Amino acid sequence: MELPALPFKMHPNGPFVAADKSDSGGEGPSAGGNPPSLRPYISAVLEGVLTPALQTDDQSNILHQVVYTDDQALLYPTIYSQDNGQVQISLDRLGKHKNTYWSFQHEWRFVFSAIRFSILGSMQDPVRAFSLAVNEMMNGKTRQPFSHYDLELDEEAFSNMRIMLSPRLSYGNRIIVESLVEKYNPTAAVMDSRLQGLI
Repeated sequence: MELPALPFKMHPNGPFVAADKSDSGGEGPSAGGNPPSLRPYISAVLEGVLTPALQTDDQSNILHQVVYTDDQALLYPTIYSQDNGQVQISLDRLGKHKNTYWSFQHEWRFVFSAIRFSILGSMQDPVRAFSLAVNEMMNGKTRQPFSHYDLELDEEAFSNMRIMLSPRLSYGNRIIVESLVEKYNPTAAVMDSRLQGLI
């Protein structure tokens, strides 16, 4: 089964959309001028969890082709540094490299970071608030905000689905597949394998 590389639903309430509705037309105060995002900005505000790569309309921010390397600095990157009291954390270095032993996998990954960080509580001094949040994380004083995070698939992605049948699929199972496609996703394309009849 094949779906588009970036099949996720976009949410219309991008950055800085307030939780309540304005009096003008029922839209948020800046809903018309902000791009959609993978995760509603208001969710980051209410849940106190910052996910920078998801607060954007560019889904390619989270899709990465894994780079296979023997460079230890890339396999085990330094992500935390401190300079003149300013804390810097580079979570974007994580999850993008694997040892060359695994190069046969030709892997792609969806990668994004999540930091427990109160946007509302950091309005007065966001730099200091972020430094404190990073320090707590690095010192083990805060736990990961969630064990997993589900991104919603876009309904349009299913309309472009392609299903490759096994070259040794029985006639009866083929009928079952075609019946399921006709009932649940009639726009999906069902294709025969080029190996059909050869193995």
